[in-house]
Amino acid sequence: MRSMRILAPVLVAAVLFGTSTVPAMASTTVGKGQTVRGSAYYQFTSTVPGVFQFGVNLPARARNPLSQENVNFAPDTHSATTDDDPSCTGNYTLPTAPPGKLCLYLWPMSPLSDNVVYLNAGGDAPGSPEFSRNSFWIVWQTQQSANAAVYVYARWAYTAP
Repeated sequence: MRSMRILAPVLVAAVLFGTSTVPAMASTTVGKGQTVRGSAYYQFTSTVPGVFQFGVNLPARARNPLSQENVNFAPDTHSATTDDDPSCTGNYTLPTAPPGKLCLYLWPMSPLSDNVVYLNAGGDAPGSPEFSRNSFWIVWQTQQSANAAVYVYARWAYTAP
């Protein structure tokens, strides 16, 4: 019974202050023509080659499903990015995106470790259509390297059609 008395104030605080320990999918949708922005940073250590991927949650549901065709990096000088989209005309400081697209902008100083040889992004998730309205993914491949630091630093923007 004592554990119930302790738990009740925690649940009340969670309801009143909007806190939760359970991640939830975005319940609101990005308004027509509205742009939302965020960051996508990932870093770990490894000296062996591999393929790595992580997901980034949007603050609200996208109005259109995100896919490899409409989630892309802005043009850059890195040979690792293979999906540069010339319609992504913003920059790392102020990321922008045309309607219906999500654009990623690499950090200009040192956006990815020198052992990253392939970098791509997308949003489609076969068998999970809700993922493509709530999140997108970034995938990269590394080569064997004496440098153990593996990282990707980017900012992003999505504009609802």
